[in-house]
Amino acid sequence: MQIAFHRLARPSVLLLAVLATTISCQSPPAVPEGSVTIGPGDSGSTVRLTTGQDLLVELLANPTMGYRWELRTLPDQAVILPDGDRLIARPGAAPSEEVRTQQLRFVAQAPGRALVVLEYVQPGQPVPSEPASFTFVAEVTAK
Repeated sequence: MQIAFHRLARPSVLLLAVLATTISCQSPPAVPEGSVTIGPGDSGSTVRLTTGQDLLVELLANPTMGYRWELRTLPDQAVILPDGDRLIARPGAAPSEEVRTQQLRFVAQAPGRALVVLEYVQPGQPVPSEPASFTFVAEVTAK
């Protein structure tokens, strides 16, 4: 009985190991399909989206010095929903380079317009009288 179990278990274990390796080697796409990406040159613009579409805002940041992009106030979340951010090493940059790209993600929720204002600040520190800012209007239409 024990020999029969080992004969059946060995192929199953091997199949599971191959499957686990295959799944772990796949990574999610850096930019979701159908998303819109904007950057420094787009400040002050109107960004047109459809419901459910992702918007990625990519701006340079220096997290080593404590600086990052943050929302000044929450936009109308019925129109566009902030959905986190992450730091990305710039292509070709040395691992020790302090400047990174901060990618802020938003998801279009429902038709409408919403103003989004980002400020470049050091969290926990007083906001300068004229902080660097990045603004845009999200204009969402039905899919």
